Amino acid sequence: MSSNGFFHRLPALVIVAVLAVALGCGKSDPFGRQPLKGFVTWEGKPIKVGSITLEPAEGQPAGAKASIRDGAFNIPRTAGPCPGTYNVWLHAYDHSGERVDIPPPKEILPRKFLTTPPTQVTIKKVEGEQVNDFTFDLK
Repeated sequence: MSSNGFFHRLPALVIVAVLAVALGCGKSDPFGRQPLKGFVTWEGKPIKVGSITLEPAEGQPAGAKASIRDGAFNIPRTAGPCPGTYNVWLHAYDHSGERVDIPPPKEILPRKFLTTPPTQVTIKKVEGEQVNDFTFDLK
């Protein structure tokens, strides 16, 4: 390639570089997502296999979902909800469903938890390595 070809492409390269810096190379989050973690028990025992879903209760643009394993769940900032109040839906299953030679998992929580969210939480804006931390003790 001649040096002339390089100089013809220089304006396009400059534009791409400026856009990459302005947009933060995809690191910008228009929703202000927040990380959270927690622990879920049913009748005093950790839920072995389940899921948690945070459904916006105030019209927020993004909710969140995660798996529960041995009572614990973790939602990183990149997949977390934005600040605000959320309805929390929890599910617990009789097994993981990862094996294809057994029936699909069966919900083990009472129907009341499936028709009405058992609780609401407020996600707060946190900085750095801080995390919104919740414990749910279902009875």
